[in-house]
Amino acid sequence: MWKNLLLVPVALLVALLSLEDCLRRECVAEGRPCLLLERWISRKTKDGAGKVQIGRPGTSAIVLFGALPLLATLLAKSIVFVLIVMGLLGLYGALRDGQVARLLPRSAMFVALAGLAWLTFSSLHTFDGDPRVGQLLKILSLVILGFGAADVARNLPDDIRGRALDALSIGIAVSLVPAAVGCVIYYGKFWTLIHMIERADPLSIFSSGMVAIAILTPLAVAHLVGRGRVWQAVLLAVACAAMAVLTSSNAAVVGFVVMALLAPLLWKFPRVMPRLVMVGCVVGFVLVPAGLATMFGADVRAAVPDFEQSRQTDPDGFRGSMGHRYYIWRFAVARAIERPLAGWGLDTSQDIPGGHVNIAIGKELMPLHPHNATLQLWLELGIPGLLIAAAIFWVIMVSRFGGPESAVEVYVKPLTLTVMFVCMNTTYGIWQTWWLSLLALSLAALFLSCRQRDDKTGGAG
Repeated sequence: MWKNLLLVPVALLVALLSLEDCLRRECVAEGRPCLLLERWISRKTKDGAGKVQIGRPGTSAIVLFGALPLLATLLAKSIVFVLIVMGLLGLYGALRDGQVARLLPRSAMFVALAGLAWLTFSSLHTFDGDPRVGQLLKILSLVILGFGAADVARNLPDDIRGRALDALSIGIAVSLVPAAVGCVIYYGKFWTLIHMIERADPLSIFSSGMVAIAILTPLAVAHLVGRGRVWQAVLLAVACAAMAVLTSSNAAVVGFVVMALLAPLLWKFPRVMPRLVMVGCVVGFVLVPAGLATMFGADVRAAVPDFEQSRQTDPDGFRGSMGHRYYIWRFAVARAIERPLAGWGLDTSQDIPGGHVNIAIGKELMPLHPHNATLQLWLELGIPGLLIAAAIFWVIMVSRFGGPESAVEVYVKPLTLTVMFVCMNTTYGIWQTWWLSLLALSLAALFLSCRQRDDKTGGAG
């Protein structure tokens, strides 16, 4: 309940930032002084006539990118407000400049139209005959807002991009504080405070925040290294990984492990490894479901475990979490094989017959979603959905966020997208609003690492 109440001030904050941006544009147009916060945010230079010229506003970008990790840690649902504000600002800017076409690169046009067509078909042709048009409109809205947010980050001046990355790095560090406090309370066995959380696993409240931090860490670390703050970068990376372990955020831990293994290879083979990572993630959209199908088979009856067979000694711990996923994935694979081509329909995972059987760990065989993006795509959208998702990932991979030898292309983008792919396939439902918002904002944040000179030579396509 208290988390839902916190949504109110968050919504007011982002609305205020949006209003400030609108007022600032009016001030710039009329030559009047801007708001107080603008004195720190915007560049101010004087021309020969002594008039003050104000650089492109970036208050919202700096504040919202800085707040993103903390919001993900304390109130994940509020991330959607961040996307709404940044997305609307980007859409407004494109409309104002008469350059709406810049929002969607030509290279993504065909894939976007194919995805929209198949999502529309899957939302209308569900196994239970109940259309999911509302879910389709929500996904479409978030995608459009994501393009708007990316446009905001792409068109910021270099100094504003640097300040936004400074704010993001500070935000990641600050977001570790409440997680650290939670660990002290939990491991110190302060039972009165622990019982107030009303969860079997109190540290799970930080799971979404740690996953967000894992995805954003390559961007922050590369920025700090580029600023010459190597030790700060190392300390931040180690602290984030350690906190993921302490909070038992399994998806984030796996992400950091993959990051630690992949980073040295990218440094040693900067020309070959980014391409291999790109191919590996794209092919993974097909290999992950295929591998699970080969492992589990198509027998639905075998996918429903005996009650005693599914009993776990620590249902809310690591073994319980992995055990639950094992049964979820086994059931999802068996059902997906029944409708391999067209799938069961958009957002139907929670309604598929047999999914509400309770197993011994006290959870349903198929709760809201399979906790695996590629498996959920196959289950709901069929093989065409998987192929379209792989194509979308390919377009993102080949899009230029900077020069061909820039840090964002060689290190940040491969690491970010790999961790994103790993987390997508180990936790959360692909259609969750806050999760889609986080993914969209994380991709938009990649533009902060490039510079305008890189945009001219190898900018995003």
